[in-house]
Amino acid sequence: MQNFKLWLENSQITITYDTLTKALNREAEKLIDSIHERKYQVSMFKPEPFFQEIKTNLATYPLIDNLLRALYAKNTRYIYDQMEKLRKWLFDQPYSQSEKMRDSARKIYTYLDTLEAGRESKEEDIHQLVNKTITGTKQNMEKIKQIIEGAISRISMWHDSPINVDAHYSESQDGILFEPGDGAQIEVGKGDMSPSFTFFQIEGKIVIDDVLDGGDPDFFTTTELQSDYFNLVNELRKPGSTNISKTLTLYTARPTKDRNLYMNATTVPSIFLTNKESHAEDLARDLPGGKRDIWKIRIDSRYVTQTLDYQGIKEYQITTPNAPVKSIQLISASE
Repeated sequence: MQNFKLWLENSQITITYDTLTKALNREAEKLIDSIHERKYQVSMFKPEPFFQEIKTNLATYPLIDNLLRALYAKNTRYIYDQMEKLRKWLFDQPYSQSEKMRDSARKIYTYLDTLEAGRESKEEDIHQLVNKTITGTKQNMEKIKQIIEGAISRISMWHDSPINVDAHYSESQDGILFEPGDGAQIEVGKGDMSPSFTFFQIEGKIVIDDVLDGGDPDFFTTTELQSDYFNLVNELRKPGSTNISKTLTLYTARPTKDRNLYMNATTVPSIFLTNKESHAEDLARDLPGGKRDIWKIRIDSRYVTQTLDYQGIKEYQITTPNAPVKSIQLISASE
């Protein structure tokens, strides 16, 4: 615990907002551009030619008198009600004959803009939304930082890897939302190729995604960095798991040409494992690299990270380089 206190005092967790602020500013610029376009259309709008166009182009519309009364009355609620009826009627008209009608109908929305000109969004409103979103996101990121600090405090062998929390924005199918973001990209280590994973919460439950495969030298430049990365992933997913010792019986499909490397081995490199022998056999048929043997390995749970749990099939990645094994047995040799 003393080592953790020293690490914490050195402020090894940073929070960055570049991704968030750039995305929000892009979205804000779009909204501001639309405000300017709307103001321009309103400034160019001429009421009298508009009313005459409605009377001429929509003369065959059965409810034209009701529509005109709504427009002259400047009752926006009444206008929207009449627009819905007009929209349904236009939908049933041949397009080739109703093109001018549709153009005139669209101009009604510009007319509505003139009626609502005093209530439109202003640039300062958009900037306030951006600032409010960033402020709320900062509060959420501080909570994530506290969760990570708690996870590190439970890891007995932590190697002081620096951590950066890169705040994410909220979005929907329609685009970026001006709502506080509660997810982040967690980067472990330093540099452009530092390994990372995504952190978000669903109904209060932490979800860790986009976890890398162990053993990739492009991301894991040292064994200590790889150990910190996967220990942090495991602690966030299952608090306390890095200090719980449990023997797992797992299976793997390894190239036949490497048989001598695994026969009577006491340690294994960063390889994939599964809880089902049948799944290992399926992988042996599907994976490239020639024929594969099936091995049964008994290993401490602290040396592996679960990467899949689907319909009873679990997959694991050995995340401690040269992890010790309790036993290794060749159960199906490919000739």
